Amino acid sequence: MSKHILTYLFLILALSASAQVTPVKPPIKKTVPKPPPPPKKPAIRFTPPKIKKDTYRYETPPPPPKYSGSMSIGAPPMVMESAEETKFRNERICTTCDTLKLEANVPHIIIYDVKWMSSPDTRSYSNQPTQSDLSKDYYALSGLNKREWDELHRNFPEEKYKYQYVFRNTLIETPNTKKQTLNLLDRQIRHTGFLFWSGNENDSTVHRTKMVQLTELVAEKIHDSKTSSYYRNFKKDSLIIENYQNTVNPSEKLKDNMNFFLEKEMFNEAVVPFQFTDLTGVSKIIIQSVQEADKRVTYVFNKNNQLIKIFEDRRDSTTITYKNGLPDVAVRQGQTFKFYYQNDLVIMKEKNYLSVFKLANKVFFDVERYKINKDDYSNMVLRNSDSKIVNEKCLESTGTESKKFEASICYNNTNWELPVKVIRKDLLYDKVIETNSTYSKNGLGNLVLESSNPYRSRKYEFTLQNNKFTSISSYSKRDGNEYGEPYVLNVTYGYFK
Repeated sequence: MSKHILTYLFLILALSASAQVTPVKPPIKKTVPKPPPPPKKPAIRFTPPKIKKDTYRYETPPPPPKYSGSMSIGAPPMVMESAEETKFRNERICTTCDTLKLEANVPHIIIYDVKWMSSPDTRSYSNQPTQSDLSKDYYALSGLNKREWDELHRNFPEEKYKYQYVFRNTLIETPNTKKQTLNLLDRQIRHTGFLFWSGNENDSTVHRTKMVQLTELVAEKIHDSKTSSYYRNFKKDSLIIENYQNTVNPSEKLKDNMNFFLEKEMFNEAVVPFQFTDLTGVSKIIIQSVQEADKRVTYVFNKNNQLIKIFEDRRDSTTITYKNGLPDVAVRQGQTFKFYYQNDLVIMKEKNYLSVFKLANKVFFDVERYKINKDDYSNMVLRNSDSKIVNEKCLESTGTESKKFEASICYNNTNWELPVKVIRKDLLYDKVIETNSTYSKNGLGNLVLESSNPYRSRKYEFTLQNNKFTSISSYSKRDGNEYGEPYVLNVTYGYFK
């Protein structure tokens, strides 16, 4: 185990109190009382919240204050603005950029995503992107914009509707009776949203910045009835998330593997090799750094060999409570994890995610993950990835929308029978990175974990006595060099009397 990882694991939480500044109360203005708003209707299950119509506001910089020339109230500040700053401010609104004049008698569907074109550091503006720049991820349609663009095309054919993707600073003019415009010329802000116009001069444009259910919006304006295809998946995933938050017939096999699961999923690191450790009669395990005496972590167990607390540097950073012999709630550094069980599945719910793990022999595979915060429900995108188990030894994951490969992990066996070989592949910046790990015993009978990828190699040696490890030595190297001096941890045990 590398010093870097262990230092992270043993990091002391520093509490800092930030000073609070009491805001100055603005002067009270007399206002004419308004009638109370009508009562809100109760929410309908699985019906997305109504989205308020967005109004686009364009605000120009305020005019300079008027003054009489004397050094009195209303006089200009003594610190003069530099010529560079003045130029940067004056050129904020692009005066040479595009003007898009919509054609009458043709329905228009426009999605726009105009990036920030200013650089506050250099006080300058970038050149407007060109059509060739759409091949770059930064300017290309992506995320919710791409989803809505494809969905609109499926429901409203290009033969009858004129589609435009605006990615440059532009002034959009509509030749209706109101002569409406949409101003996207401010180069210091990002403009994102949607605009629809029926082509009828008596109709107003429809403008929205929330990129969800645009198909339904257009259908309403043309007196049609259409539903976004992803809404069906949203309803299905909403039901799945709700049903997963129940415990039903948990497998007895889960109990013997939960210590390893908790450490790996809550700490993202297996410090204690629980799958190879005999915990009979053990009340606690203390891991102490040899090089840094103030670095220590303590694992506390109940009489059923179950992990109930983890102290880092004498601070109670993690507590785990049990219900019916399985973890029920875990609290780590103020974050709460809630657990549910269904047959051989472990469902872990945290603030932003609900994750589902399947036990295959003695290995947990992360088979489903859902995003569950307010914005995810509002955007109707809940499923985070699609995964499948292959031959009970491998897990393959693909993107929910793209269906492209994202990651895979394969074991030569899932019973932790040595030697164990694990191959993990991850897609990083369009390149697949392969990490090979091996668990084995060396000539001294010690457990050795070696892990390597094209960038780094690591080795951990666990000194074993009577199926209990007494020390951990971790090594690290890069670029084909030899391993350096180890970072050593001593391990001691407490026992129930």
